[in-house]
Amino acid sequence: MNRHELIQLLGYANEFKEGDLAIGVGTADDKLRAAARRDLSRVRLADIFGCDLVEDGLTEAFNAAFVKDRRCHAAYNRMKKETVGGIRDSILAGCPQKPVFSKKTGFSSLRAIADGMTSEMIAAVAKVMTNEQLVRASASLFNPLSGAGSVGAPECLGSRIQPNSPTDDATEILYSIFEGLSYGCGDVIIGLNPANDSVDEVIELENLLATAVERLQLPTRWAVLSDMRKQREAQSRGAKVDVGFQSLAGTSKAMNGMLGCDVGELRELCGTFGGLYFETGQGSEFTNGADGGIDMVTLESRTYGLARLLRQKTGKWTIVNDVAGFIGPEVFKTPEQLLRACFEDLFMGKMHGLAMGLDVCSTYHMGIPPEVLDELTEQVAFAAPAYFMALAGKSDPMLGYLTTDFRMHPRLRQISGKSVTTAFKRRLMELGVMRPDGRLTDSAGDLMPIARALGESRSNRTVAQLCDSTPPRPLGQTEPNRTLAQVWNSARPRAFGESARNRTPSKVCNFGPPAVLGKGTRRATLSQLSDPTLTSRFGETTASVRRTVRRLQDRGFDIGYGYEKDFRAPGPVQMRLDEVFKHARRALYRTITPGTMRTASRTFLRVRTASATRDEFIGRPFTGERLDDASIRAIRALYASGKMPEAQIVVSDGLNADAVNENLPDLLPPLRPQLGKLGLSCGKDIYVANGRVRAGYHIGQILNAPLVIHLIGERPGTGTNNLSAYITYGLSPEGASLWPGIEHSNTTALCSINKHVGVRPADAAVRIARLAASMMKHRCSGVALIPFLQTTEPSWMR
Repeated sequence: MNRHELIQLLGYANEFKEGDLAIGVGTADDKLRAAARRDLSRVRLADIFGCDLVEDGLTEAFNAAFVKDRRCHAAYNRMKKETVGGIRDSILAGCPQKPVFSKKTGFSSLRAIADGMTSEMIAAVAKVMTNEQLVRASASLFNPLSGAGSVGAPECLGSRIQPNSPTDDATEILYSIFEGLSYGCGDVIIGLNPANDSVDEVIELENLLATAVERLQLPTRWAVLSDMRKQREAQSRGAKVDVGFQSLAGTSKAMNGMLGCDVGELRELCGTFGGLYFETGQGSEFTNGADGGIDMVTLESRTYGLARLLRQKTGKWTIVNDVAGFIGPEVFKTPEQLLRACFEDLFMGKMHGLAMGLDVCSTYHMGIPPEVLDELTEQVAFAAPAYFMALAGKSDPMLGYLTTDFRMHPRLRQISGKSVTTAFKRRLMELGVMRPDGRLTDSAGDLMPIARALGESRSNRTVAQLCDSTPPRPLGQTEPNRTLAQVWNSARPRAFGESARNRTPSKVCNFGPPAVLGKGTRRATLSQLSDPTLTSRFGETTASVRRTVRRLQDRGFDIGYGYEKDFRAPGPVQMRLDEVFKHARRALYRTITPGTMRTASRTFLRVRTASATRDEFIGRPFTGERLDDASIRAIRALYASGKMPEAQIVVSDGLNADAVNENLPDLLPPLRPQLGKLGLSCGKDIYVANGRVRAGYHIGQILNAPLVIHLIGERPGTGTNNLSAYITYGLSPEGASLWPGIEHSNTTALCSINKHVGVRPADAAVRIARLAASMMKHRCSGVALIPFLQTTEPSWMR
């Protein structure tokens, strides 16, 4: 069997997903897929080993490591004449009814098989297994990080607290952590996705998480989910970086697009951190044009192969999280497909020897209702992932997607018969949150025990001292310093009926503007949570904390509401989530109004991509990445008789045109003068209908523009209409065009631009202009610009 035949067979053997069809290796024909699985079952492991499906540096690294590992190579030699179907049967025969882990041997029968298999072999076996078989195998294979009672052990079901804030507000982040701890969450890691991932912001957030973990004496890890280059830079500038994070992919081209480096440099980066946290997900290579004609399951398995390689080469504490369902309907879109992807990925990750977690999630444009997602998550729990995500509410307030909320974790632990890690349970018992049997006490959903621990610990030390770093500069003119107790100490939340009294569903769903912490201030920073004396006691701030909880609720945060029977969300909370879901679905089909462009722009050119309809734009995103022929001609004629401007402004609807309608009139008028002040000329604005991020790159290529500033609607799901700016420098130092090969790692993004709850448009205009000027000066953008972004600006302006 040659390479092409094997690639096609592996693709046809998959359960149907839209992404494989778009790649060109899938089929919607059930009979063809069944026949392909039968044929694949008869393929020998040696036939797969002798064929490099992807010819790149990643494959070379895999092959070299596999050959050098005598144990793995010996295991392969014992099995190489076995067929894919035979290995599947051996795996299932070795699945014990009640797995018992041994530090010496692990699960010896299954591990001996897994050790002799490459990533492509593991993927092939997954393709010929039913859902029930994948669950059975996954539930029998565990990779504890440090033996019994640790992350990944058979008796443990852990969680990652994801305390995201649309403006990186310290109060929002901390209260989310407190809420999560009160439900027994956070034993694996506290991982924050920064809204602004500048190096300065990463430093501030790393120190904030470090302070919370240290003050609460939590036996867990923490990470800020920026890319590894920025984390290393933050570390070199004194940040308390605990675990290094990086998204991974299954081809060298995809990894270069994400981080701009090869496997060797990535391994060096990983070696600088005390632990490693990797995220993956089927379809990332395809959506970034780096799949190489290989199906999504095989590439996902190769991604786990990269994680295994990095763990082996560095010897670091390592966890992996499969974000299944985050990309959208272009990859897959039904609940059944999502469930299948979770089962496939969990099995493949465990076969690679990894501590595998799952983010069972969906984007709003997939259209999977929240209650259906809950049902899928409960089914996935029986396959025994090491951990799930855990949020304050099912809808992430910054990323705008649906996943597992805090309340669901007690239920998941109950139905699976598992608990948190031993060390974490011990600490929660000390905090009065958990009983010895792993069940929560009556304090579940109550921030009081967590706040008390903070109020009583190390009361004579400042945050800066705890972080061992200089506190960040005040953000504009701020109020007098606030004590930690004023922000961290908490009271028992009001009963839900009290908090929702006289509030209509529309009010419950309302995102009001954030409270101003000082003149010109948009969010709380770490410095605003500091006090030199820190003498206030817990009992003195009950009223202020109650007001803070109310304010967070008014801003849409699901914090302090408690729970109903079986840890279900209270009725009004569910009503608000339903309204956000409806808002997001409506936003997908909005268009930019003519009045918006006339108000925001003095002169503009209207063009469109190859997407003929919104349905095509949503389901086939690549059609929204290239301009149609008529638009290409119009853009080429734009500056035919004049000088090309230094900065080309592009406006696209993206997945939420209302974000443009709401924020562009307040952003574009001040942006042009700000660019002019810094010596950058602008031409006619280009408005793109049905435009994706890469449509901006295409316009840069058509014009050979030095710089493109692309303003685009973020995908909906936060309940607000947020705009993003993608700023990209597209020329080499010699002036040659880089646009044809531009990757996302070459661009710099500013997200969550919103006049109510995000970065104010006027502030965003200043920051975009300064970033653009820096790019023109240093002739680069994206990861290459990181070393030049050390600035004395306030954090929200960086």
